[in-house]
Amino acid sequence: MGEPENHSQLNKIPHHNLWVAVFIAVILSGIGLFYLATQKVEYIWSWYRVPQYFAAKEDIRVIAEFDGRIDSIEVKGETAVVILKGTGGIQEITAPKNGVTVKEGESVDEADEIASFKGDNWEAGPLILGLWITIKVSLIATIFGILIGIIGGVCRISSNPALKWLTIVYIELIRGSPLLVQIIIWYYVLGTVINGLLAAYDIGRLDRYWYGVACLACFAGAYVTEIVRAGIQSIHRGQIEAARSVGMTYLQSMWHIIL
Repeated sequence: MGEPENHSQLNKIPHHNLWVAVFIAVILSGIGLFYLATQKVEYIWSWYRVPQYFAAKEDIRVIAEFDGRIDSIEVKGETAVVILKGTGGIQEITAPKNGVTVKEGESVDEADEIASFKGDNWEAGPLILGLWITIKVSLIATIFGILIGIIGGVCRISSNPALKWLTIVYIELIRGSPLLVQIIIWYYVLGTVINGLLAAYDIGRLDRYWYGVACLACFAGAYVTEIVRAGIQSIHRGQIEAARSVGMTYLQSMWHIIL
């Protein structure tokens, strides 16, 4: 019972509380220096704009349904009623008076903006939407990356030279090039070529979202391949020999025993 206590005493750092205070002082100093730096920069920091990137009231944009002319704008308190007459008949728009972007007698074309204002409902801002898309892409790419890695790891230790060498080339290309370059190639090169071929055969087009998933899956798969390869080779060969001795095939022993 004495050894663990002695061991913990040896690992105890002298003046523990002092070093905790040093850590806190360094963090607070960093925050203070950052604040002072922002004060020295001749820039207006509009921090009040930050919350709208997380959540904000929905933007409502009213457009003209056809070509025409603004016949009248009738203001009733804080509300304005805009009457548009044109090729499609009469369009009546009710909006806050401060949100009306046209003038009486003005000619408008189809899809031109007539009013723009904030609605009553809240919606997620661009940062939250971007976070959600990032999470979805990451989860899907991780799943496919693991599948690619398992297959690649088995091929990496295969006695088949074609499978082994192709896997080595794949690993070296992916791990040896920047991810940003791979994203550009997937989006601008492979995406254009693949969508062009799909359009030529009237199959449809793949959304750019899936090219991002494919790129990240291939990138993660190269690293998972080496992890799986190292894991397989770390297991003693006697495990496979024991599995084969009870009648398992190579694939069965690999699936049930090794993996």
